[in-house]
Amino acid sequence: MPDFIRIHPKDNVAVALHTIAAGTEFEGVTAQVEIPQGHKMALLPMNENDQVVKYGFSIGHATATIAAGDWVHVHNMKTNLSGEIEYTYNPNITPPAPQAPGTFMGYRRRDGKVGIRNEIWIIPTVGCVNDVAKALVKDNQDLVTGSIDGLYTFPHPFGCSQMGEDHANTRKILADLVHHPNAGGVLVLGLGLGYYPFMISKFDHVNEIVIVERQKEVIELFNKRYGSHVHILDWALHMDESTPHIHERHVFDAKNQYGELCPQQEKALEELGFELPDPTKKKGKYNNRKISFDAECRKMFLDIAHRNGVEIDFEPVYGGVSYLEKQDFIIENQKRRIAENQATLDALTMKISDLEAFVEEVAEDAYEKACEVVSETVAEQTREEDIEELRKYKKWLTSDERKTPKDKRDFVGRCLDNLENKLRSMAQKVADKIMGALQNPHLKEQKKAEVKEHARKSVRALLEANKRLVEELRANVTEAPAQKKSRGEELG
Repeated sequence: MPDFIRIHPKDNVAVALHTIAAGTEFEGVTAQVEIPQGHKMALLPMNENDQVVKYGFSIGHATATIAAGDWVHVHNMKTNLSGEIEYTYNPNITPPAPQAPGTFMGYRRRDGKVGIRNEIWIIPTVGCVNDVAKALVKDNQDLVTGSIDGLYTFPHPFGCSQMGEDHANTRKILADLVHHPNAGGVLVLGLGLGYYPFMISKFDHVNEIVIVERQKEVIELFNKRYGSHVHILDWALHMDESTPHIHERHVFDAKNQYGELCPQQEKALEELGFELPDPTKKKGKYNNRKISFDAECRKMFLDIAHRNGVEIDFEPVYGGVSYLEKQDFIIENQKRRIAENQATLDALTMKISDLEAFVEEVAEDAYEKACEVVSETVAEQTREEDIEELRKYKKWLTSDERKTPKDKRDFVGRCLDNLENKLRSMAQKVADKIMGALQNPHLKEQKKAEVKEHARKSVRALLEANKRLVEELRANVTEAPAQKKSRGEELG
């Protein structure tokens, strides 16, 4: 790396690229003193008021005599700038010659926007209807004719189960697509899902044909009551699960501000006369017209079923428990799984306590018996299946489906990792200490007592730590579902 650089041939100073020691030569000039990195060294002698030239231009003047090789800085030079200078700007602008306005072949939209293409777009609001959107595109390519440039859809995995800012961003992106000027026509495809779980009391006497006939009556009445704004796309009877149920897909529509018919669930239900379940509260996820609509649809189905002798419980049952809203069902299911998996953790606690009994047994046995117990029983106590049970519980407890906040999941995961490590290390330590003592017959009695006491303390400490962990886990898993529900956002 060079020591100096002369930026311009006219310069009378050079810049040090690193700290230069006195005596260093550059272009025949010897540095008289140490020159700091980035500072200037005189290449020519200068008298007071001589110009200091850098970049090929004056950057100031000398305030004292400067010898070649001297350090040039604020102690011996000064800028030429002083006071204030008035500047004026008198541009000489030549206006461009008038030109005819540019044009292009485009499509002017009602809102004033202009598109360069004229396409039909199908916008799925939820990932659940991606396949339906794709099928519509595939089966309707005959629409691409004349001024229509193409028929497309925009599948995505979002919409379902989104909340808060995440859901708001999805809506914004989809709304931007709907209003894009390149779309001459847009079909917004939603998922109006009616879900009617029920339990047939006299299942042996009722088959799917009877239920289908009753559903036909439901559809006929449904169309009569709500057909002006709600249109059934398809429905399916599921008889292959423990609880028979019906899935129904429908779409809601109403006229927009331009008088055009388009998907609008809330407005459609409002025009049909549906009110909020609790009119005194603000519209939201747990208080909207769709809830009232679903309740009426279910009641209509049950009334028709009972009038025709199909014994269906009015209190819906699904999976062996009373029917709940989706969110409540998830919460109840989580509680059930927590109760089932608690037994696994209790079993692990018992395994830890068994080690103390094992230590007591080894300490009481003869030398030969103790060696056998150490080699066989310790290995048995630390079998991988015990550790595997702990890992399985950790995986379940920290999984995304638990809906536990990430910080709590991370904490529980660390606790369980620590427990696993202690299980392994403690058993190994106990075995090593016992084996070390038993290797020396002369110290057997002394070492037995030491090992027994040490192991007992270690096991008790670990057992207490495990009990505390159990209590913390119980507190966390009972809190998590409540948090899940309380974080519900106003979706409107």
